[in-house]
Amino acid sequence: MEYIPGIDRRRTTDNFRKLILKDLARNSLSYVNKVNDISPPVLYSVLRENHERFKEINWEEQGEKFTLGIDEHSYRGRNLALTTTNITRKKLLMVGKDDRLKTLVEFLENSDKKRISEVCIDMKQGYRSVIEKELPGAKITIDKFHVIAYANKNLDEVRSIIVDKGYHVRKMLFKGKEKLNDREKVKLENLFKRFAKFPSLYQAYFIKEKLRDFYRLKNKKEARRKLNQLIMFCEGSRSAYMKNFGRTLFRWKEYILNYFDNYSTNAFTEGTHTKIKMIKRISFGFRNINNYIAKVTLAFIPLLWLNQHTIC
Repeated sequence: MEYIPGIDRRRTTDNFRKLILKDLARNSLSYVNKVNDISPPVLYSVLRENHERFKEINWEEQGEKFTLGIDEHSYRGRNLALTTTNITRKKLLMVGKDDRLKTLVEFLENSDKKRISEVCIDMKQGYRSVIEKELPGAKITIDKFHVIAYANKNLDEVRSIIVDKGYHVRKMLFKGKEKLNDREKVKLENLFKRFAKFPSLYQAYFIKEKLRDFYRLKNKKEARRKLNQLIMFCEGSRSAYMKNFGRTLFRWKEYILNYFDNYSTNAFTEGTHTKIKMIKRISFGFRNINNYIAKVTLAFIPLLWLNQHTIC
């Protein structure tokens, strides 16, 4: 029963578990299982055991002021999980067990609020309400990629109603105007002529392109003028889709314009989601949310940190 440093009553030593942790950070559980001949329960135990060591956020490392990114991703099917990132330092801060507002509230309550100067979100009223309550001094910025994605969604809905199924123009409509070749430009022009009786199709495409031009502006005053013009254009349309789109832009106008103060986007957060998808793919999914969070979080820890915490 005598305690020997590095050796306890478990079947694996402390040093071996730390070495396994480095393998788990870069490979799937099945690969580590085959190479090291370790049962899955032991691997999950190593994951959860070490997750407790680094799940607490060191707020001093996040910078004196930083931009917080908030979004959600699919954990399993329709089950979503909340993601929060430090956009300024490009660090993953938390992967939540779900995407409920309660999870976001708990995260913000335990955060160092004075360091968060700006929050980048998509157009979700729940996120906005929580941030305004928990971080009254922080600037809220709507991610530009979500605004353009919303314009694309509006265009796709109009297209699905007006354009016959035989016309394969969806990809062409979504493509940027400057990326169209001569053949596609002619095809697009003919499309709008054929469905000239349904002007909402061209209007939705026009708004999508104007929003892309809008985000190329370098002056907030000019951006405000352009956005007001787009809102007025939508309000003057007879299409219910366009009117609804215009009301959404009007409701979020000030938060959209905040982009032109610091040009903050959720690009790093979306990149984080891409890496998370890769982790899920090579791991063939996760049934336990705690194991999922531990594995995902471990993948974003720098290899240098793991080397410093591994006994050689």
